[in-house]
Amino acid sequence: MRTEEVDVLVIGGGPAGAAFATITARAGLRVRVLEGKKFPRHHIGESLLAMSMPLLDSLGVTEDLDAAGFLRKTGAVFVWGAEHRRIDLEFPEPHRAYQVYRSEFDRLLLAHAARSGASVWQQQWARSVQPHGDDAGLRVVLSDGEQGRVEHRARMVVDASGLFQFTPRRLGSAQRLSGPHRIAVSGYYTGAERVSGYQAPNVISEASRDGWLWFIPLDATTTSVGFVGDAVDMTLPPAATLDDQIGTSELIASLLAPAQSVRTPRLLRYTNHIVADPLWRDGRVLIGDAAFFVDPLFSTGVHGALYSGTSAASATVSFLKDGLPEAELAEWYDRRMRAHYERVQTMVRLLYGINGTDSRFWRSRDLRDISDAQARTMARALGPISVPLFRTGQQASTLDLPPALAPLLSEFSTDPDPTCTVTAERLVLGHNIQVTHTLVRRGDHVVPAVGLVDPENRRPSVEVPHSSVAARLIGRLAHGPVVRSDWCHDSRLAALVSVLHSGQLVRDDLSARSEGCLR
Repeated sequence: MRTEEVDVLVIGGGPAGAAFATITARAGLRVRVLEGKKFPRHHIGESLLAMSMPLLDSLGVTEDLDAAGFLRKTGAVFVWGAEHRRIDLEFPEPHRAYQVYRSEFDRLLLAHAARSGASVWQQQWARSVQPHGDDAGLRVVLSDGEQGRVEHRARMVVDASGLFQFTPRRLGSAQRLSGPHRIAVSGYYTGAERVSGYQAPNVISEASRDGWLWFIPLDATTTSVGFVGDAVDMTLPPAATLDDQIGTSELIASLLAPAQSVRTPRLLRYTNHIVADPLWRDGRVLIGDAAFFVDPLFSTGVHGALYSGTSAASATVSFLKDGLPEAELAEWYDRRMRAHYERVQTMVRLLYGINGTDSRFWRSRDLRDISDAQARTMARALGPISVPLFRTGQQASTLDLPPALAPLLSEFSTDPDPTCTVTAERLVLGHNIQVTHTLVRRGDHVVPAVGLVDPENRRPSVEVPHSSVAARLIGRLAHGPVVRSDWCHDSRLAALVSVLHSGQLVRDDLSARSEGCLR
């Protein structure tokens, strides 16, 4: 057995591991990726989100994805509720994403990591990890496979092993589970019809008797179709389960009427979970599904992988290259990932809870009679990022929200606008808004920052680097009003003030004459 030393060892070469490796390798760190399988390999989770596009752009892979010819999507369709109402959603900026064959998508990301300077070993399995660093502060991982038996010594060990959860299982990390044991049955069809109009290439999610179905067009002829439900309700083999649930749908059943199955359906068992122990501790970091997994109802799996991978990578660069304290970076990363998990988990719980269909699956999730306190907790978890989605559905009469939640939607919805004209002469902090010292990701680094935060999560936070002119403006807000001359001569500051004012993070100083914001 030979010994090799690197700065960062990444266990797993999926989207999370590939994203992490790309950023850390191009920063000049010595990065090795251990991937047990040979790419390309099959994986479900083929529908990406518009919010992932800036992350893919930051990795530098967008041109590769365009060249691969993946189907572009612009939104999504939900068919939901006892009345099978259809909900058509359009993506926010940048108004597009992809439907992808994960075998090719994941291969492209891992190949890009290698071109960025990472050493990628495929068909090499991690076998053991020491719980603590050695006398030199290095973490030791043993692997075997095509490269033989190797002892890896690394300053950082990053677990991107997915639902296999290599280090949490080896080290006995506590898990916080949410809900019962789940199953997903995935299949592929050729010859399925498409919905008409601009939604033709987009994903469809439709409630069925015992869960819900996905319908993802992958190209002109092939469609990924799957079912998600509770393990306790699965009494038939996978193929029969999928056929049975399709038979209880309306839109998806009609689209599949002329189609033929082209692959034997596969079964995946999982739980919704997040590791209860710190996601970053003592040179070990968990990213992607190794850290948390949320029900795929909103197609957030790949986004969670990219979000956690890029965030952890930038923090690692700032730790190993810039000398920022590991403890501060670890706390920042852990807090961001848990907020993401809670937000997506709450979105799923809410959409499940308002379906209203009379079966064991749906009755066990009903939320229509939640209390005022429970509704406020949900609104706080959703925050200004996700509340507008449900507010739009309520206004269009396509979603019947719990009576206790509906009145809160306007309180938790704001529309920051960098183009509005602020005519006030003096501004002060909005009600209950706090100035905080934090960190923020900028490029491939994480840097000290100052921000404006609503502790109740009713308003979108704004964070700017300490070194910026904007930070000085926000810093002055902590001690009293700012006046027009503080921002009016700098177009960037004027745009920031417009965002702060329209987002209700600042307000007119009532002790001075003010006319508000003109749009």
